[in-house]
Amino acid sequence: PDSPLNQTNLKLKSGTRSDKSTNSELMPYVTLTLTCYSVNGIIPIGKYVGTMQSSTIWETGNSSVVDGLVNNNFEPNNSTLLGLITHAISDVTKNMQNK
Repeated sequence: PDSPLNQTNLKLKSGTRSDKSTNSELMPYVTLTLTCYSVNGIIPIGKYVGTMQSSTIWETGNSSVVDGLVNNNFEPNNSTLLGLITHAISDVTKNMQNK
């Protein structure tokens, strides 16, 4: 209750970049935006962004890209959507510490 970071607004955006991909291939990325407000919640006192992009192209028919979200088969790498989200959270945390 005494913290100046009383309220937060968290947005998670994901998408694909299809520069060289076909309809069955994705190059996913995740962008995480964290906006912190004062106690009154009117003017933001901090905005931090974390991003992560897959280093490989994903096949759309490969169900393992949702591992960790729909089951307990999670590997902490960039081969799953949860892995990208985890790395984006780490990136936004680093950006908060650097400001």
